[in-house]
Amino acid sequence: MLVNDNWLRGFGKAVTTIDRTFSAWLELPLWTRLASGVALIVALDAVRMAWPERNFVSGFFQSYLAIVLYYAGFLSAMGAGIWSGVRAADRSGRNWLGWCAGLLCAVVVYAFFEGVIDEMPGVKWRVEAMRDSNCHTDWDGRANPVVCD
Repeated sequence: MLVNDNWLRGFGKAVTTIDRTFSAWLELPLWTRLASGVALIVALDAVRMAWPERNFVSGFFQSYLAIVLYYAGFLSAMGAGIWSGVRAADRSGRNWLGWCAGLLCAVVVYAFFEGVIDEMPGVKWRVEAMRDSNCHTDWDGRANPVVCD
């Protein structure tokens, strides 16, 4: 009996294509590789969040946007607060003024992201679900294990 091995040749071509794609990815600048790695991790988490939904495609995009806005708001507020605080302290020569400017800027940037999230109904409840944890630390005097209800 003669065995058809065309499927095996096709598999070899797929492996070669994957190898070429990965080699080309390794040639990209570091920031591009890091950004694409983070985007892949966020996409996998969005798939996990949207998997049980009836409409997977819209759930995936809403979950992806919720994750991006959730972390971007926090990181942008921190970065803007640090940057503006350092600038204000350098220009004025007063550290307390830098702290005030940094905190104010961080609050304003975070409030902006909160406003954007609040205007997106499919994203808003996902971000609220990400923030709502039913876990707490159950302190027994020896260890502090995390218990989730």
